[in-house]
Amino acid sequence: VTQLEEAVPNVRAVPQIFIDNKYIGNYDKMVSYINLGELSL
Repeated sequence: VTQLEEAVPNVRAVPQIFIDNKYIGNYDKMVSYINLGELSL
């Protein structure tokens, strides 16, 4: 939890997603990136 608080101190919801050490955000944000073609898994 401490690492999460340091990485994104103002976050209010979990899960918070990181891919290759890049902060993506929450699940909805990840889905948005996938739908826009900006992220592939």
